[in-house]
Amino acid sequence: KDTILQPEQYEQILAEHGTVHQVGVTVPVYDFKSESEKIQKKPGSWHFKFNPSKRIILKKNKDNTAVVVKGEVAYRTDTCTFRQVTKPNCIHQNIMLIEVKKGVSLKPLKVRDVAKLLSKHFGD
Repeated sequence: KDTILQPEQYEQILAEHGTVHQVGVTVPVYDFKSESEKIQKKPGSWHFKFNPSKRIILKKNKDNTAVVVKGEVAYRTDTCTFRQVTKPNCIHQNIMLIEVKKGVSLKPLKVRDVAKLLSKHFGD
């Protein structure tokens, strides 16, 4: 076939050459963002300016207990120091990730508006 019309056709072609994992079905999805906000400082309160940084380096600290970060404004410089970006007395090992449920709940008003738009565009 020259034209692929359905996503299942992609999965079928890829499955012939390797293992296909479906996000949310075979691979669970966790809400890392909301949990990390509880233990990490906001980028505005980090020890370097986040926005102008061209190079951001992450590494484990010497004790292997935390992640330390530094940001450089230029690629060839090495002036900033490594520091933690977690809030005081918070560590990443305490994160309890919650699995995100598959699917989105739509409001009835939204469903009605989309149906009206589709019928107007494509006809009944």
